[in-house]
Amino acid sequence: MKAQAIVCDEKQNFELADVVLPDPGPDDIVVRALYSGISIGTEFALIRNKLSWGPYPLCTGYQATGVAERVGDNVKGLDVGDKVYYRNQTRMNLTDGTAITAASGTHCSVAVMGPGAPEPLSSTATIWAGGMGPLRPSS
Repeated sequence: MKAQAIVCDEKQNFELADVVLPDPGPDDIVVRALYSGISIGTEFALIRNKLSWGPYPLCTGYQATGVAERVGDNVKGLDVGDKVYYRNQTRMNLTDGTAITAASGTHCSVAVMGPGAPEPLSSTATIWAGGMGPLRPSS
């Protein structure tokens, strides 16, 4: 599956790169990203190599909201069109096959992830506010 992601190399250069994600299976959810949040502490520590979650190139992204575009046949509790919050991304590669470390990896136009990774947003939450976490009405 093709997508675009913000990718950082070992010289801390960023680019909007074409990437390839794994094809989704029956246990996967495909989410179209709408908003992606930045954690300046964690993400800057990663790109400056003060903290390591894997080798360069990196696709950071701490949290995001989006819309479920595809829901695998084995996934329960989520439907196509649902607004979701997520902090997960599966493997991704550059188009030349170079593996990208997806350190949460939400700075990508699409996410492919397993069940339970995206959290449905409350119907009262705005999609941009959901980037701050799964918002639900207080009980």
